[in-house]
Amino acid sequence: MKKTTQKIQKEYTNKEKAYNIAQFYGFEGIFAPEISKSDEAIAKTLKKLHPDNTLLESLMPSIENRISLARHYLEGTLTKETQPAIVYYETPSTKRSSKNIQLNILGSTKSIAEATLIKATLGILKEYGHKNLSIEVNSVGEKDSISRFNKEISTHFKKNLGALTASLRQKLSRDPFLFINDESDKLDELKESMPQVISYLNDTAKSHFKEVLEFLECMNIPYRIDNCLVGNRAYSNNTVFKIIENADTKLEKILACGSRFNGLSKKAGLKRDVPGAFVSIFIDKPKDAIGNNKSSQLSKAKFYFIQFGFEAKLKSLEIIDTLREAKISVSQSLSKDKLSAQLSSAEAQDFPYLLIVGQKEAMDNTVLVRYKDTRSQMAVPVKNLVEYIKKLP
Repeated sequence: MKKTTQKIQKEYTNKEKAYNIAQFYGFEGIFAPEISKSDEAIAKTLKKLHPDNTLLESLMPSIENRISLARHYLEGTLTKETQPAIVYYETPSTKRSSKNIQLNILGSTKSIAEATLIKATLGILKEYGHKNLSIEVNSVGEKDSISRFNKEISTHFKKNLGALTASLRQKLSRDPFLFINDESDKLDELKESMPQVISYLNDTAKSHFKEVLEFLECMNIPYRIDNCLVGNRAYSNNTVFKIIENADTKLEKILACGSRFNGLSKKAGLKRDVPGAFVSIFIDKPKDAIGNNKSSQLSKAKFYFIQFGFEAKLKSLEIIDTLREAKISVSQSLSKDKLSAQLSSAEAQDFPYLLIVGQKEAMDNTVLVRYKDTRSQMAVPVKNLVEYIKKLP
């Protein structure tokens, strides 16, 4: 029986800091997707082909969870607006004082999806008091890139079989990704000399990864490319990343990790592929993390943010973050490229003001503030935007 949209959607309290921040980036609250017996059976087959028993994998939502999410998307029951679906939900944690937050973007192949996930995650982690955050990121491409890399990496490590334990040799033979994900100290030296996975990307994957890095640079987010960050081959492809606190110190801690999962729907036998990306955020809840948060509650948005052109997308997340910090509600569809589609969405929702950034505005570091009723508009420097729009009726 098909679920209704209302049964999937969930209203998270406005006292929840994480959800407040996620809303600014367009995330809509849903219940954790219900997993069917069919989802479980498919996931079991995939896990046999590509097992992963690392600590990082154990913290993240299961493969069946992601399959269920894609299935609901295809059924049209995930959100009110399904192109793309940008959803927030929570999953149980093994610790009573902790919770896991899941951010997912389905239906978009654009690099803005990964940038949005990372930017929203950093905002959430900082709100919970985390500092000294950095990104480790990599790209493994898709099927053809992964196949070429697997052949090369197998050859590389097989030259050193004598230095490997029987267990490590078995992992290498079964799946090079499983081998690379092994955290044995004996592999450190071999991993340092292994081929760069990004050298095997096709042109499309290279261009996509370059755009992701450009977003990080534009947002002044420190990052490093980690050649050993390859994810789980059962679902991860293209961009793989993790967010770390106090990297390279004794206090180092992984706070979030994510990847693209294009192709998972096809592996699961669903009617068509659903391109997507996700991040799992691991939150230790301090006593004051929830509640006493009236100042953070979102008022009804009066502004709809519109962008067109890659340069405008690069600027957009920083502008939205500036508005978030000023507690100015704004709606947007960053994963949409066409101006007409965004204008139609704004018109349907009857926003009194549009905030528009195109290539010219991106170069001039301005935002066009357009009045719906009069169609008049004003180019406002980004540095003055908060002050300007706070004075609007």
